[in-house]
Amino acid sequence: VSFGGHPAWLNSIRALLPDVRFIEPDHLPDEQLIRGADAIWLQCNCMSHSDFYKIIRASANANIPLHYFGFASAEQCARQLAGVEADVKA
Repeated sequence: VSFGGHPAWLNSIRALLPDVRFIEPDHLPDEQLIRGADAIWLQCNCMSHSDFYKIIRASANANIPLHYFGFASAEQCARQLAGVEADVKA
């Protein structure tokens, strides 16, 4: 599950990562969704501070791995996520 990101970034990355659930920035973080996720990814731009901290707390409480996208480019973020996924499955 991925939270955050500018709407244009979301439109671009969804096509690259169809198996990832992207949550729109205007939707409140759902703790049930976080608890059911394999991993949480954050694109910190276009995200409120309160949502940011709520997601971090919920993922820590549920022991769900938390990752941060390190790029603004959807293509680079997709490669970053794919690299982490490959490391986990190896």
